[in-house]
Amino acid sequence: MNWRDFTNPSAGGAELVTHEIAKRWALWGNDVTLLTSRYSACASEELVDNVNINRVGGKYSVYFGSALKFLRESNSFDVVVDQINSIPFLTPLYSRKPIVPFVFQMTRDVYFRELPRFFSSIAYSLEPMVLKLYEGCPTIVLSESAKTDLVSIGFRSERIFVCPPGADHGPFTPGEKTPYPSVLFLNRFAKYKNPDQLIMAFKEVVAEIPNCKLRVVGARNRNEIRSLTKLAHSLGIGGSVEILPYARGAAKISLLQASWVHVLPSIREGWGISILEAAACGTPTVGFGVPGVRDAVRDMETGLIAHNLSTHSLANSILTILQNESLRSKLSVEAAKWAQSFTWNSTAKGAMSALTSALN
Repeated sequence: MNWRDFTNPSAGGAELVTHEIAKRWALWGNDVTLLTSRYSACASEELVDNVNINRVGGKYSVYFGSALKFLRESNSFDVVVDQINSIPFLTPLYSRKPIVPFVFQMTRDVYFRELPRFFSSIAYSLEPMVLKLYEGCPTIVLSESAKTDLVSIGFRSERIFVCPPGADHGPFTPGEKTPYPSVLFLNRFAKYKNPDQLIMAFKEVVAEIPNCKLRVVGARNRNEIRSLTKLAHSLGIGGSVEILPYARGAAKISLLQASWVHVLPSIREGWGISILEAAACGTPTVGFGVPGVRDAVRDMETGLIAHNLSTHSLANSILTILQNESLRSKLSVEAAKWAQSFTWNSTAKGAMSALTSALN
């Protein structure tokens, strides 16, 4: 169960992880069904890469709709993977089948960036209590940081399976860089991912390197483009910043290959798949030392971790890479080498181990 599938226009890294794992489980002879939400003009049922995608309900009603569908068809399944990306499906309340929670990240401080203060305080307090429902289950996470968070609220360390995401090493390879210094943000425009903070930091970068360009990629609508474009112009750097729609496929790979530096100024991630994909393209990442990001970036080896969550610290880290050719070259080579150790087959096998544990 996941709230979106990877064909959804709002899909992000979690949906990519889900599909890459699911299609490998199906390839290995398992019958895999994804219960997920509907979106405009989608089919209610679809077979994609041998994965049965069943869409029930909308963005929020999917939780109730998938529970009803599961209860009607529970005899068809051996094990349930409850994917928790902020809101869990609460399967321990109604499923008698073995359950494997897949916790992408504890939401924690993200609530305070995405919700009004009153609701964020409630959500922050409730999250550990809700996750306690899954405490005895074998659990999948993407990073050691996510494991540490769960252990801190009572999960057993030996029952947590850390399965970092992979990268498709066919298309994601190093390519030719832009002839001018270039910085890239390639992610959803969520508040907690701080694309606005990057634009503010970029004003300091342009002051030092006037011909530097920033591409902020990931807009889902005109309002997002308009808002960040307005910010860039208000800072006097509108000519140096380009706000672009969400990119996939060859366009996405080309952006990652061409950029000198990739930046993910998020305050929390499950892992940060764009970091790994950038690394595979020989592009180092700058980010904050927060859960998920600090797992995906090896400081001074595959990228730089900003010393604190300030705009100035972010700008300094970006400048350090842009202005030091030998460091940039070293980081690029090491990033590509580091990325090679992460494969989707390994991710899927690790996650399958959690299912095997649940069934035994």
